[in-house]
Amino acid sequence: MIFALTVTGPTYAQSESDDEALALYRRSEESYKQGRYQDAIDLLRKAYALRPEAAFLFNMGRAQERLGDLRQAIVAYSRYLEAEPAATNAADVRRTIARLEHQQAEIEALERRHRAEMEELRRAQSRERAHSEEKTRGAKLVLPKVITAVGGATVLAGGVFVLLARTRESAAEDEAVQANAAHDLDDARRFAAVGTGTLIGGGVLVVTGALWWWLASRGTNAPDPKGAAMRF
Repeated sequence: MIFALTVTGPTYAQSESDDEALALYRRSEESYKQGRYQDAIDLLRKAYALRPEAAFLFNMGRAQERLGDLRQAIVAYSRYLEAEPAATNAADVRRTIARLEHQQAEIEALERRHRAEMEELRRAQSRERAHSEEKTRGAKLVLPKVITAVGGATVLAGGVFVLLARTRESAAEDEAVQANAAHDLDDARRFAAVGTGTLIGGGVLVVTGALWWWLASRGTNAPDPKGAAMRF
């Protein structure tokens, strides 16, 4: 049901404040017709403050309804019925209030659902970020683990060469033939040199990999393996 802006014009004995209220009321009609609903509401509030006419309340409700402020429209219409319970359009206004309350309930339900969906979306995005960060963090830990493992294998190989060097030294000491003893001693020195170098290189890799893994596991920038090796 669409109501006209004016139910009945306010009627009262004229005074200065009454004249001002009537002028505001007429200006509100023009604002309403031009679609300037907020201006109409503001003018009607001023008019009502000067002269509390029920018609002002009804027109405030109509303008607020057109503006989309259903809550305030319901309030204005309800105040109108309180002021004019026997108004000729009272039944229509009650139906309007019921319709607006139903619409407002639907809007609030949609808003609650929208907020719930947005909250779930934020949670999903947060979980996705956490999962992505965990995958990135895990990927960052792979290389230092590999370096540490390679370093450990290199240390083991160095230990084998050192053990071979000692075995050759023992063989040289036990060798009765001088030429064979000299050959075994040369082999022992070569194995010792290779073993020592391998042990040192493997140790560097182990320390570098372990340090890198320790820093990466705490989200710190990993060191440059070449730079780390040069510092040892």
